[in-house]
Parts: sequence; structure tokens; C-alpha cells
Amino acid sequence: MNRYVWQVPHLFDLKKMQVASSLLVGTYDFISFATHGVTTQTTERTIHDIAFGSMFHDVQYIEIHADGFLRHMVRSMMGTLMDVAIGKKDPEDIPSIIAAKDRSKAGQTAPANGLFLWDVMYK
Repeated sequence: MNRYVWQVPHLFDLKKMQVASSLLVGTYDFISFATHGVTTQTTERTIHDIAFGSMFHDVQYIEIHADGFLRHMVRSMMGTLMDVAIGKKDPEDIPSIIAAKDRSKAGQTAPANGLFLWDVMYK
């Protein structure tokens, strides 16, 4: 499963991650979670919902429903949520990370393995 999951080598607090993720839901400028050199007209996106679940072999998953994503936005958000879950950041840091509009304020970038584009819906 190495190619399909992010194997975190230490214990993490899923509850803290859930609290932090709830602070990402809404319409914000997500430039703090994007790769440098964004070329889109706007960096504002709306996250409608972030849901947590588990599968076989204690595999945890997170679904993010949004109107769109910036390049590496999900990887950066997931890395930041993991930083909260392992105690490197606090859930209450999320609003200030968003407000900073500075990628260096967010957390690590999660590895690409384990991230999947599940569905695209058009109006």
C-alpha cells in the first residue's frame, strides 16, 4: 500500500485534526496553501465540507469537497493538518495561516501518494 497511502510514522491526534479542518471550511483566499507562482485569476476557493472516515487496516481518509483547488493546495492543507495532529501547530493557528497569505506560514507538504481526485462535478 506504500504507493497509495501516506504512512505516518508516529501517533497523531485525529480529534485535533478534525477541529483544525473545520476552520478551513468556508470561502477564503487559500494562497497560503498553494504552490508559489499561482497563475489563476483568483486564489479564493470555497471548501464546502471536509469529512473523515476509516477503511480496512486502520487506514484513515479525508474527503474535501470544494468548488476548486489551487496547485498543491490539498497537499499543503493535509500537511498542515498533520502538523496540528502531531502537535507542531495548534488548531487555532488555521485562521492566522489563511490570513497571512504566505505559504511559509502553513505546514509541511504531504506526499502525493495517498491523494486522489475522486470526482469532478460541473454545474
